[in-house]
Amino acid sequence: MRIGATTTTAYRRVHEILASVLDFAARVAADKAQWERAQGRLAVELSRAKIIVNYQLARDQISQDIAALLNDVLNAIDSAVRNNQREQVQKLAEHGRVLIDALAVLVYRFGR
Repeated sequence: MRIGATTTTAYRRVHEILASVLDFAARVAADKAQWERAQGRLAVELSRAKIIVNYQLARDQISQDIAALLNDVLNAIDSAVRNNQREQVQKLAEHGRVLIDALAVLVYRFGR
């Protein structure tokens, strides 16, 4: 994975949006009543996060490798939401949050 093309400012923006979406996904997936009410909003927030990631990629502010990894996480969660797999959404969101936090450390250490 190449980090070098990623700016710390761009990753901070991406991280902020993704952290919010992943925390929201984990929270609503943990509660069946919330899950049933929030699936539509979650789908919208996931789409918004994908747009932010791809926008930063198009501006050459994040590396293609990081963008691909983040999009894979978002796509996996989106697929689980569409298939109504609440437990899978919770697991993916929690693991995704750990991943984006770990990437933040790498970006701040090795990014431009």
